[in-house]
Amino acid sequence: MLSIYAVDINKEVSHVQYNQMLSLVSDERRQQVNRFRFKKDALCALYGDILIRHLISANLRTKNDNISFLKNKYGKPYLEDSPLHFNLSHSGHWIIGAISNDVIGVDIEKMANIDLSIAKRFFTHHEYLQILDAKNSEKQSLFFSIWTLKESYLKYLGTGLSTPLDSFEFTIRSNDISLSAPGKTIIPAFRQLDFDNEYKLSVCAQSAQFPETVTSIDIGWAGEQLLTASST
Repeated sequence: MLSIYAVDINKEVSHVQYNQMLSLVSDERRQQVNRFRFKKDALCALYGDILIRHLISANLRTKNDNISFLKNKYGKPYLEDSPLHFNLSHSGHWIIGAISNDVIGVDIEKMANIDLSIAKRFFTHHEYLQILDAKNSEKQSLFFSIWTLKESYLKYLGTGLSTPLDSFEFTIRSNDISLSAPGKTIIPAFRQLDFDNEYKLSVCAQSAQFPETVTSIDIGWAGEQLLTASST
């Protein structure tokens, strides 16, 4: 089971719904949300937490109060005493949440004008050459394909940037994605999903059984579902 969901932070929720959602997250998260200077950052932090809590509650049929998050030494959150895995990413006005029975990593990025010096500095030489050799009309798309694939893999590993971006490399040929990661005995599967033409969305998982689509969720509804599940 691998499912991917999207929340549009531009979709308004009522004042009541917002406060309900604040009541459903941890004290630490609530304080973090209230400290943010910019509304977008606050919404991403709150909505992302509610999305994952809703998905966990629905999949495990458990109350919100029973959901306990821990973090590994690199800061990646995980569930205590549960085989369910999850991951979050946000960019622009989208929050993406993935949930699976296996380890998962997901990354979304809004595409913009590219600076090839970034690719030269952080990507492998082979990846950099792939971008240079691409048609001008395809350079931006390829750059963000590689970038989000790398981020999804790091999030799958749960090591963050302690694993250098140029210590592994991707080769992309049409819809075929291959990873070279020296020293790794297990190579996960990757998929890039068509979601929004202005964004790139990459997923990394142990299993190659990816969903064909991304499911949109109204975050106000998700909060209400979580509240209802907690009161029954």
